[in-house]
Amino acid sequence: MRPTALNLLVLCKLQRRLLDAGGRLRAASLTARERYHAARLASLGYLRRVSQNGTEWVVLDETCHPNPVPWPDVRDERMLEMLVFGDALDVSACVRSGEGDYLLGVIPDADVLRYATGFEVARLAEEFTVFDAEVELCDAEVEQWIGSVGVHRENGHVWASLDPTFYRNYAFVCIYLR
Repeated sequence: MRPTALNLLVLCKLQRRLLDAGGRLRAASLTARERYHAARLASLGYLRRVSQNGTEWVVLDETCHPNPVPWPDVRDERMLEMLVFGDALDVSACVRSGEGDYLLGVIPDADVLRYATGFEVARLAEEFTVFDAEVELCDAEVEQWIGSVGVHRENGHVWASLDPTFYRNYAFVCIYLR
């Protein structure tokens, strides 16, 4: 049995509350909703229960499992929720250009791009790169949404930018615009 996306979202929020200023874990009282999700996470081994003075506290158990959600520091609630539920894709680990753009991958047969429509190019980008037209793109480290994604017409490199750089650039086929 695996934790649900909602369980993991609550875990992220619990982590924020349970970390003190020094980054060490501490105990805290839980709301009824948090207790429900904490009980499920405890049964899966992500949390362990600590009882002190009759009050049930929950502490993250880092010895059993690594953090199942790699975005504990994201403060943007909507971005965190979309990342956990799979409605957003974090591109912060992608290779960056000197201008700060993100390389999402390369479409191998770049000659096709000269004659293809934007829809066909987007389909090729989904097939050969991390790009997915069904989800939003963001950089979770700086907590910003990707503004545009473009495919270079000559070499097939798929680039993402925080601004609409690729929208009116004729060297690129814009396949995503926020």
